[in-house]
Amino acid sequence: MKIRHVLMSAIALGSAALSAPASAAVIYDWSGSSTGGGVRMEASFSFQSDSPLGDEQILNLSTANCVFRLNGSNVGCARIIMGRSFGVNLNSISVMANPVGIVAFSINSGFTLASLDTTGSYQSINGSPSTLTVTNTAPAVPEPATWAMLIVGFGLIGGTLRQPKASTAATSHA
Repeated sequence: MKIRHVLMSAIALGSAALSAPASAAVIYDWSGSSTGGGVRMEASFSFQSDSPLGDEQILNLSTANCVFRLNGSNVGCARIIMGRSFGVNLNSISVMANPVGIVAFSINSGFTLASLDTTGSYQSINGSPSTLTVTNTAPAVPEPATWAMLIVGFGLIGGTLRQPKASTAATSHA
């Protein structure tokens, strides 16, 4: 009977441990500008990721709300590259415009952050002047699956404790 109690408690604790916590998202908002050769470039994007970005990667343009303007006219974004450059503590952002004729325009910025998951607003330290705002969003309440597993776990523990104790028959030796 004691083995059954231990087994039921282990199942209850295991089910509570296996319930997955709600995942937090990281939101990146960036804006920058540059002027050169009589051309004024302005760009901005907003991107949400399920986990912090690490090494340099190309962002999916369908999920990044990106705008690129040349002298006030929107030409659209061709590519966004963001992340840690070559494994050092310099995170870079490069936003490229759709080509205008045979000319391609881009705005490049570098930020000194240990990682791209630190909430705050940062100014670029090199390249074009720009601002990067990083926001971590934590879930406000546990997911329903977490609550369900917690209730089931407590129910199993309570159920094992309410089991009647096995009585041992007294035998007399006469």
